[in-house]
Amino acid sequence: MGHDPWADLREQAERIRHSIESSLGVTRPGILQEAPEDRGLFALAAHGWAAELKASPASIATRAARVPVVPPYRALKADGPYVNFSVEPGAFAEHVLASARSASESYGASPPVRSGCCSSTRARTRRDR
Repeated sequence: MGHDPWADLREQAERIRHSIESSLGVTRPGILQEAPEDRGLFALAAHGWAAELKASPASIATRAARVPVVPPYRALKADGPYVNFSVEPGAFAEHVLASARSASESYGASPPVRSGCCSSTRARTRRDR
């Protein structure tokens, strides 16, 4: 696990997307996007596979949602032509806490400021306050 829980979740979702593509037998990769707030973390549209599979996007999404997932993800959910990815709150919290523990002292620290064009702007902004 890295120090960025969001990137870890995205990477896991991409692996699930690959499993979906393998399960469906499609050759064209799907596009994983951030889902609308009330739909989970990520969404995968099935529109791009309709011609290849000669099926409706909604029926493809239903098939795709049967692919098993691992925590912190919940079972996938078909919502019309989309497959939504959501997480179990407890498993998600543990994922974030584990990331924080692995980073120990550096958790929450910003990367060092580089010198150059922006450093003088930051210094001027601080003085002007």
